Amino acid sequence: MGIEHLAFEPLPNEVHNTEVEIVREMKFAAAHRLPCQGYPGEAGTGKCTRLHGHTYVLQLGVKGPVKSADPAACNDSEAGMVVDFGRVKDFLKWVHDNFMDHHYLNDTLEKYPTAERMLLQLAYEAKMRLEPALPFGAYVSFLRLFEEYVPPQSYAEIRFGGFGWQVL
Repeated sequence: MGIEHLAFEPLPNEVHNTEVEIVREMKFAAAHRLPCQGYPGEAGTGKCTRLHGHTYVLQLGVKGPVKSADPAACNDSEAGMVVDFGRVKDFLKWVHDNFMDHHYLNDTLEKYPTAERMLLQLAYEAKMRLEPALPFGAYVSFLRLFEEYVPPQSYAEIRFGGFGWQVL
């Protein structure tokens, strides 16, 4: 049995309707302080009460159906994709440059920028600004914020079940 022509089998219709999740990461360095941090009954005594910084990594996921692809037609720049990574990259660059990288987060975000509160603000911006610009059926599926991206890793995460503010 010789190999004359290798090709994958055509995808069955049910595979075409499968949602796929794409993920884009953004790294930024920022400073903050948490003036009330400390153990219960000892508010304001924790090490995070002092000005300090982190090298954060934000992961943003977009989930949706893969758009059909007809190479002969070539009339859709996002054919065969959930969304062009460039759209997600552009949103993250806007966040990075204007609010996060080398900023004092107590000024640019809410006055108490814990990882959890930062994540809620970022999720809100992604749902309000990025999601409406996504192709039909695609939605912001999750955001994950790492304070440092080296083991041991600590992160905050929020997941969504569809378009809009449907938190899982």
